[in-house]
Amino acid sequence: MAVENLLFKLRPVLKERIWGGRRLSKLFGPAEGTLVGPVGECWALSGHPDGESLVDSGPFKGMGLYELFKLRPELFGDFSPSDRFPIMVKLIDANEDLSIQVHPDDRLAGELGEPDPGKAECWYVLDCPEGASIVLGHNGDTVGQVTEWILEGMWDRLVRRVPIRPGDFVFIPPGTVHSLCAGAFVAEVQISSDVTYRLYDYQRLGPDGSPRQLHVDKALRALQAPQRPLPKGPMKVHRGDGWEERVFLRGSPFSVSVVKSKRSISLSALESFLCVGVMSGEGRIRWDSQEISVSTGDHLVACRGTRFVLEGAVEVLLSSPEGKPAVVCP
Repeated sequence: MAVENLLFKLRPVLKERIWGGRRLSKLFGPAEGTLVGPVGECWALSGHPDGESLVDSGPFKGMGLYELFKLRPELFGDFSPSDRFPIMVKLIDANEDLSIQVHPDDRLAGELGEPDPGKAECWYVLDCPEGASIVLGHNGDTVGQVTEWILEGMWDRLVRRVPIRPGDFVFIPPGTVHSLCAGAFVAEVQISSDVTYRLYDYQRLGPDGSPRQLHVDKALRALQAPQRPLPKGPMKVHRGDGWEERVFLRGSPFSVSVVKSKRSISLSALESFLCVGVMSGEGRIRWDSQEISVSTGDHLVACRGTRFVLEGAVEVLLSSPEGKPAVVCP
């Protein structure tokens, strides 16, 4: 179905997290005076009921993203009004280590009666301390061995710590034990789901002064063994005069690439919508006879079939749901 060229900015949702920092508050400003604690997450592209982005420009300004998705699903791809919004894009500021956790797959999430589907996600590392590492996978050969080490509190033996640096990409399928380290600042693309099972949380207390809830039994059902993944390099690198695209994922469960450019380049959303997240820099986006200024932290949706031109010295994260991704056409 042909649809008009349409591109719009999003107004993000900021989330207080006990382990969060101050970068997101500085980047986006206070969220209408509602946040008083540290901000750990920015839900930049979200059609999730626990935090829905708002359309912040164009003819649908003021509408919720999922509200628009239900009203005009053809703008986003081959969807119907009854479908879930497919993906979520976040910025995460970890001032402290996050809990060691795991996400279920669709089958287990259904068996356990979760309101959301299973969850795959990925991280693009924007900043981290020198010598930083993340938890990615574990050293157990079987679930039984993992269970034994958990019961004995042998976390250093159990978890795999993998070094990271800015520019790294980490894919986290369902069933992968993982955790961000203190000081990490990442962009996250994920299936639109908020189901997390905590294995360990460093005896951290919640805002009410009680230990935060763990979900060890569910996590042991969700995790896979053995499990020794590593950060991924790009699948492909495309280069031209003044620009570079690093392709990290294509197709299932979503597509992710990073474009760095110092010149004008043309991009096209294809069968699905495209999320354009400005990781650094500033510039303009032009389409048809319209244009919009963009800078660090801005996230926009280019609707299905929209062609546009990106101008300026910028680094952008491009993400789209399962299906064909964007095309860069310098």
